[in-house]
Amino acid sequence: MTLTLPLALVIDDNRLIANSLVQMLTSLGYDAGAAYGALPAMQTLMATPPDIVLLDIHLQAVNGVEV
Repeated sequence: MTLTLPLALVIDDNRLIANSLVQMLTSLGYDAGAAYGALPAMQTLMATPPDIVLLDIHLQAVNGVEV
């Protein structure tokens, strides 16, 4: 039986913050990835819904709450 890790998505337009959070989540046992803005985030959410999302609500161009 193959164990699948829970999927996490970090959504932040600041790449440094997003990548740091991805590293932290990976070290905690998540299969983590990042989306660097609202449009990539929405595309990723539609394609592969994660188990958990860490979302910056102050994204540029689109309010994070709208994502």
